Amino acid sequence: MKRYLIRAGMTPFESLSVPRIIARDYIGGNAGNLIYQGSVMRALMTSEDVEFVPDRLLYNQNDAGWINDSSDAYIIAMADAFRPDVDELNRVTNLVRSLKVPCVVVGAGLRCELNKDPIDEHPFDDDVRAFMEAVLEKSATVGLRGQTTAAYLEHLGFHESEHFRVIGCPSMYWGGATLPRRALELSPDARINVNMNVYSRWVANRFLLQVLDSYPNSVYTAQTVAELQTLYLAEEYTTLNHKDTPDASYPRHITDDLYVQDRVRFFLGVRQWMDFLSGMNLSVGGRMHGNIAAIQAGCPTALIVKDRRMAELVEFHALPHMVVSNVKPAWSLEEFLSHIDWDAMYAVHDDNFANYVRFLDENGLGHVFSGNGSPELGSLPFDCAVDATSPQEMPATAAGLTAEQLAQRWRSVVEEERIFRDELATRTREHAVAEAVASRRLGRRIARKLGLR
Repeated sequence: MKRYLIRAGMTPFESLSVPRIIARDYIGGNAGNLIYQGSVMRALMTSEDVEFVPDRLLYNQNDAGWINDSSDAYIIAMADAFRPDVDELNRVTNLVRSLKVPCVVVGAGLRCELNKDPIDEHPFDDDVRAFMEAVLEKSATVGLRGQTTAAYLEHLGFHESEHFRVIGCPSMYWGGATLPRRALELSPDARINVNMNVYSRWVANRFLLQVLDSYPNSVYTAQTVAELQTLYLAEEYTTLNHKDTPDASYPRHITDDLYVQDRVRFFLGVRQWMDFLSGMNLSVGGRMHGNIAAIQAGCPTALIVKDRRMAELVEFHALPHMVVSNVKPAWSLEEFLSHIDWDAMYAVHDDNFANYVRFLDENGLGHVFSGNGSPELGSLPFDCAVDATSPQEMPATAAGLTAEQLAQRWRSVVEEERIFRDELATRTREHAVAEAVASRRLGRRIARKLGLR
């Protein structure tokens, strides 16, 4: 039996209610985290006896005792780690300092604008140094998203191979050495998946809204917890764009056409998300992990890059993309796609994957890629465990609900928030761990009883 504590709000082996996910923000602000964290679990789950306990995105030095007693390692899947709001980073640092088990960081990155030099002084430099020093006492190397973050850490005094390895995003290795590929087929009735980022430049979002308007079978896949609240609770999406002025064209009301026409999707289960994307002709937009999910599902994909943290991943993996400043709002979709390089990603993937395996090996993490770089999809212990778990509830749009139905949704979320506050005040972390592990084991017992395993 091997048990990993992993930085995650939830695991793919739990089926949680939408009100609970909203009340506790178990997606960490963005459903793309489910793809990233799930890919790490899929790689490390070498048998059905490997357990993953989510830390529920709570970090407390007082938890060090039970973590040391019950965990073989702490896997820190923390992509957007180095950024101005350092409270979370510092809490993780303090926890790591108190741990005795290995602590492995998988895919950390620097938040930085496209026009900013990563080696410029940042107000969080000392916090990042402290984090790196604490983690390197418990691991061989730190895994980074790309060369931008590598240059930043070199500037702080850390060195490649000795202190860190650039591995890109673990979600790109969902299928190991294999990247599925399907030819682009674009027609007026094409099924197109669109994702947007409200912080992107208005020209990009206007272009994407034009795609949604031009292709009647297109859908908008939302990802932020704020948009989940719009979809589920009819709450206005009030997030502003990067200039702190509202973009009136961005879908933010349950009365907007996309919601009324039931063309907004929100996925809380990785399996359902990838299954959906496998049936699309194209995925296009400004969400990194939503589009990586499409790549892993074999769907032709084009990213719009808005900042340096996206750019370093796009560059490392040679992902099909266009920088937001080059997007022309008057372009048709065909004109946009004519500028996309569809081939480069496949040319670099083998070397990137081999580098990722070296990172896992040097940190002593057993993985499913040993001896077989392309395990058959559906055959892994992770896949079997997901199959044995009840499908995650998919949120239906609040558009069209009666006032009483909508009020019931609100009551459910408020009640979940109350329960969460009480738990934080009265329940121990041991209880939370026992509950998560029991949920996982129950799924296996049910699967065996039904003859699924």
